[in-house]
Amino acid sequence: MSMELNLVRTRFETLSEEGDVEFVSYGFRLYDDLDCTYGNTIDSLDKLLAMSVDELVDFARSSSPTASAMLNSVGDADGVRFYVDGDIYSDR
Repeated sequence: MSMELNLVRTRFETLSEEGDVEFVSYGFRLYDDLDCTYGNTIDSLDKLLAMSVDELVDFARSSSPTASAMLNSVGDADGVRFYVDGDIYSDR
């Protein structure tokens, strides 16, 4: 198991073959050394930025079975550091 888990707010862009941005969505990326997942179902930057850290964690947990399993493993493993937006998350 990885010793560090990161959850970050993310802007997703869908590009055309020419490299033009065709679609933008917002959400999260959750990753460690072994696995990763994402959710990109938020339709505006304002909604994403308005989420508290706890709301972002809850959104990630409810958006993906993989994210839920990864987040649940944090509480089960000693020594795993969990970061949200680059800051240590203390409410495990």
